[in-house]
Amino acid sequence: MSYEIFLTSFVPDDVVVRARSILCGVAGTPERHYYRHIQHYEPSDPTAKGLHTIKQLQRERAPTTPQWQELHQILVKQPSVVQLRADITDEVEAANDSAVEPKPAYIEVAAANRAALRWTDFPDPTNRQIDPSITQRRMLEIADPRAERILAENKFRLKCSLIEESYRWWLEGIEYCLTRNYLAPSATSTEPAASRQIPNPATLTPVGTNWMLYVRAKVDNQPAATMPARMKQGQLALLQIKQRLRGVVDFLAFDRRCHDTRILEPRRA
Repeated sequence: MSYEIFLTSFVPDDVVVRARSILCGVAGTPERHYYRHIQHYEPSDPTAKGLHTIKQLQRERAPTTPQWQELHQILVKQPSVVQLRADITDEVEAANDSAVEPKPAYIEVAAANRAALRWTDFPDPTNRQIDPSITQRRMLEIADPRAERILAENKFRLKCSLIEESYRWWLEGIEYCLTRNYLAPSATSTEPAASRQIPNPATLTPVGTNWMLYVRAKVDNQPAATMPARMKQGQLALLQIKQRLRGVVDFLAFDRRCHDTRILEPRRA
């Protein structure tokens, strides 16, 4: 389990090239261009609590078993939408090579390219001690090639599918990320274990006319004794970046409900 602390801003599409140039200068490193396939899954039964295969996962004693146990405990308390995230940069670049014509409508993703699971908590409420433009939330990531199968066995269903295009930079533990999304309708089955073909982003239209800029730090929960100090250090680092980019980037305060992944139980009549 870790904490994610971040600043957020909009960047219009017509100035994104300039924004990328500025961020190259801020980070002092070349940009890295990525594509990720992001699938959002929810329990088929909104009243389901946890992972019903947790005992089987415990018996398997895989290196990620403690993380699955942690996710189970989280979902028992609060059913949530989770993500499967797979890096498809190599596949997208190969499909859209200048020598390839016409561009394929779909990209074949190797079965070995399994997605990692990500869960994010409802962000912490604002308080006077933290700048309102800073969002912070708990996050759990499980890098396990069985993630698709485990979701399928626990009756999770596909809610939506996106392709995320991003430019990223890193400096002193801080990530700068410009990102936009494409809706990616499922080409075959909606079952978690059955996605092997995905739409080529070159054939899709981006969602909206803005990119999102995130500046974020991650704080691990171990060692627990130093976590409060490291959280404060991360917050101060973001405030320094906000001050440095004042007049260039306007970091905004968002209603934390826009990051809400919780599934609320249906109201009883």
